[in-house]
Amino acid sequence: MEGMVIAINTAAKVLRTIAMPTAKATFTDCSQIKEKLAIIRAEIIAKAKLTTISLFRKAKLFTFCEESRRISKA
Repeated sequence: MEGMVIAINTAAKVLRTIAMPTAKATFTDCSQIKEKLAIIRAEIIAKAKLTTISLFRKAKLFTFCEESRRISKA
């Protein structure tokens, strides 16, 4: 979760740097930045969920394999 927050904050800094090279920012610029940040945030959350699901499945499979080995040895 902490890594996700860092990634979102980094993306925000990058977008601010690209969109606002000067101190003058229009309402449109701010709206576009918010939209881009929302998209990036959604992508990061989706990837984090996929990673969590993948790790959970691997752990479940590993546990199943360990149980199978114990049964076959008995």
